Amino acid sequence: MVPMRKPLSLTSPAERRQYATAHGDFINTTNALAEHHAWHNSHGPGNDAHFLFWHRYYIRNLEDFLGTQGVDHFVPTPYWPSNTPIPAELTAGTANANPNVTPPTWTTMAGGSTPAPIFGYLSLGQFKSTAELGQAIAGYHGIVHNTVGGTMASFSSPAAPIFHPWHGYIDYIWAEWQRRAVPVPTVLMRGNAGDPSGADIRINLFVRRADGNLWERYWNGASWSWVSHGMAVYGRAVALVRGDVEDVAAGDVRINLFVQGSDRKLWERYWNGSTWSWADTGRQVDGEPLVLARGNVRSANAATLRVNLFVRGLDGKLWERYWDGAAWSWADTGKAVAGDPIAIVRGDVEGVAANDLRINLFVRGADNMLWERYWNGASWVWADHGKLIADDPVAFIRGNVGDPNAANVRINLFVRGMDGKLWERYWNGASWVWADHGKGVRGRVVPIVRGNRSSVNGQDVRINLFVQGTDGKLWERYWNGNTWVWADTGRKADGEPFAIVRGNTGSVDGSTLRINLFVPVPQATMSGGSSPHPHYDIRLWERYWDGNTWSWADTGRNIRGPAVGIPRGDFEGVAADDLRINLFVAGDDGKLWERYWGGAGWSWADTGGTVAI
Repeated sequence: MVPMRKPLSLTSPAERRQYATAHGDFINTTNALAEHHAWHNSHGPGNDAHFLFWHRYYIRNLEDFLGTQGVDHFVPTPYWPSNTPIPAELTAGTANANPNVTPPTWTTMAGGSTPAPIFGYLSLGQFKSTAELGQAIAGYHGIVHNTVGGTMASFSSPAAPIFHPWHGYIDYIWAEWQRRAVPVPTVLMRGNAGDPSGADIRINLFVRRADGNLWERYWNGASWSWVSHGMAVYGRAVALVRGDVEDVAAGDVRINLFVQGSDRKLWERYWNGSTWSWADTGRQVDGEPLVLARGNVRSANAATLRVNLFVRGLDGKLWERYWDGAAWSWADTGKAVAGDPIAIVRGDVEGVAANDLRINLFVRGADNMLWERYWNGASWVWADHGKLIADDPVAFIRGNVGDPNAANVRINLFVRGMDGKLWERYWNGASWVWADHGKGVRGRVVPIVRGNRSSVNGQDVRINLFVQGTDGKLWERYWNGNTWVWADTGRKADGEPFAIVRGNTGSVDGSTLRINLFVPVPQATMSGGSSPHPHYDIRLWERYWDGNTWSWADTGRNIRGPAVGIPRGDFEGVAADDLRINLFVAGDDGKLWERYWGGAGWSWADTGGTVAI
């Protein structure tokens, strides 16, 4: 739902010429101009609550068209900041190729002394909703259109090739706000997860609500309740749970929550078995932390635990926060990064001895290269993987993961390259190799791996990758044990789906498996009134594998954030009546909703919590 756009400066003249040609074809073969005229006739100059949302999906029409034409490197549309010259290849329809309009400081997280129109906020993080930001940014948006002049100063501005990169920048600002404000729940469950009875489990759900504070929604075995944790935060809380998680007694567990505060610092919210407390980690950050734990995680005793936490600092560097069993310490990894890290951990993860452990940490560098930070058992080393990437990677491991010997494992890493294509970085037991999967994608893949994951033989596993293509469709990339194949799922997507897998995941036989894939799907309906135009929305759909075939089902709700959920009951079997699923997602009404599978049917429930959308 939140596009990861690259700056226009990272595209080549040849790529921009290809885009300009395809853009002209799009304008000449679609009703894009008429739609833009109709929207402005209905909404005025563009200073209302619908401005940001409508224009994201309006420019997506071009993006999907570019994907069908193989112009993958321009999907999603790169952004053009208004204080930089317009590239020569994209000056058609402009009168001033160097408008030199400085973006207002309030459009950044750092902020400044200039207040935003209407609301008076000094930084991006202070906005309470998309509607507020859309109203405030309209003036700056219009100034740039008028300063560039030419066609860009009219309601026919989409005919100018720079229109879409300019709106890509407006959308980039919105996306930066969304990454901090849009609710992404963190859901923790303990107790007897194999029993469908709700009385035998406890659920802690943590989410940023509309007031900006971190809230908890707690299931006590009989009912739900909300409680505020009293701290204004940005983004999603990342949790480490340890102790006796099979017991419902709260005194037997410890929870370490890590989240960015509104002061940009990384804060820890700690449950010590009886009470919650806040702790300032002492460092400002600008990303979501990655938390790796080893040792006796079944014990509440922190001395038997080691934790490696990695996070992008506000200085742009990747930092490590390390728990040595007695105290926390910060260490600078020495690398400037542009994304959030992921990791593969292997070796003796039940012990605390670092020499028995190997960690492969992957991250997009500030130079947009894929970098690996490798712990070899004695020291850390950085390695450049030699490819420009445009998003954060996804990786999984198979083989003997308890052995630090790299010859006994295989690693599959998938990432969108700067060319817009899906690339795989594969560890074959002796060396790394790159493979082009031949399709343009946007966003990250969602992998499902089944079969004998202890084997390094590719014939012993099946892999289902789900990813949004540059053509806007949800695609499946399937490893059948011998080769990869692409399959069109038949429906467009708007971001990463959320998957729940149950049944015999140790088998390669698809008939012993059930998959519930929840997908945000964009849709358009025509508005009424004297100037009808497309009205865009996002609907939550379910794609279901019943053991033999896939089918689509409309859940009946429009959403504004990613879905997150947990299964319980007999998820090793395929019988749906022995299963319960709690799915949580932000609705388009600004409420947090729960989608609940009760064993016989689905139902929606309003959690009573308002969230920022």
